[in-house]
Amino acid sequence: MEQLAAVAVDKAAEAVLRRIEAGKKLSAEDLVVLMIASNREILKQIVQTRDELANALSQVRGEIAQVRGEIVEVNKRIDDLQRAMVEMQASFARRLDETNKRIDDLQKAMVEMQANFAKRLDETNKRIDDLQKRIDYLQKAVVDMQASLNKRIDSLYELSIKGRVETSH
Repeated sequence: MEQLAAVAVDKAAEAVLRRIEAGKKLSAEDLVVLMIASNREILKQIVQTRDELANALSQVRGEIAQVRGEIVEVNKRIDDLQRAMVEMQASFARRLDETNKRIDDLQKAMVEMQANFAKRLDETNKRIDDLQKRIDYLQKAVVDMQASLNKRIDSLYELSIKGRVETSH
């Protein structure tokens, strides 16, 4: 029915345009037909504009949906990167703790080695002191023996000189 009315308005508008071209005066009905045809044309443009806007809006909504999907993907990647960074940080913390433990163990071993070395050095110094005492004792004994021997030699020498003197007299 709408198409039938559209055809009727188109035919009436053509008739009015022919009257205008012929230079005839237009009646009130002719003016109404021109207004209806004009309104119909404006309505077509409005419908066309509405359809174009609907298409553009649909495209924009599609692009928004696509951008939202991309945002979701970017957020997933950010979350994955955060997880990876947390794992790396935990790994570095573990490795640092292990390294610190090894350093502590090495330091403890070095302290023990130093204590053992100091103990051995003290023992060696004690042995050196004991040896020095023995050497001092032996030196004193040698000096005493030498003095005793010198006295005996001197006594023998005196006896030998006295014996020669007596035999020569």
